Amino acid sequence: MKIKKYKFLVICALAVFVFAFNNTYAQRYRDRGDNQSQEQPAYDNPDSLENMSFSQRLVKGANFWVGFQPGYIDISPILGYRLTTNLQAGIGGTYIYFNGFEPYFDALGNYLGSSHIEGNMYGARVYAEYDFGKHALGRNSRFFAHAEYEEMNVSNPSAITGLPERTWYYSEYVGLGYRSALGRGVFLNASILFNINYDQFQNINPNGSPIIERIGITF
Repeated sequence: MKIKKYKFLVICALAVFVFAFNNTYAQRYRDRGDNQSQEQPAYDNPDSLENMSFSQRLVKGANFWVGFQPGYIDISPILGYRLTTNLQAGIGGTYIYFNGFEPYFDALGNYLGSSHIEGNMYGARVYAEYDFGKHALGRNSRFFAHAEYEEMNVSNPSAITGLPERTWYYSEYVGLGYRSALGRGVFLNASILFNINYDQFQNINPNGSPIIERIGITF
């Protein structure tokens, strides 16, 4: 199954929303006066980890998506730990349920029909993120670099019997993202990642592209 995605347009829409939100938020600080705004600390990242407990260094959250044609639900929780004020590393899981009809085309692009598909995919990953560009597009926002290793289990037809069988494949992602505070301690994250070993598993990789987009919340 190749998942058809429309994430790029949603990413762009969210980027516009976040940019407008940050400009409004920053203007509100400026309107309070320079002295007061300087006394109010930013909370996109801690300036020091010295007084933070183990639990306060934890980064919790999830990436999520709902798609169509075929319909699917993607829920990917994460648990990270702040190693420095800018660097975090952690683990995550992914579960995707899909149900719908997938069209088939010949080599010339002619429609041949469709078949019903239903199933699930699951896996786990480890990741690291490095924040940079503090207050990049507004107060309490910044960019981050992302690196990740992920293993996923998917169902694909056997090359021998043609019957469905579950197969593991791995992906190595690198890319950039942007995070912005939605409230104290709650952040919206959007990222675009490139799968550097996509060609090796493109026949069983359900993403259908070496580039993936993610939306998530962390706190």
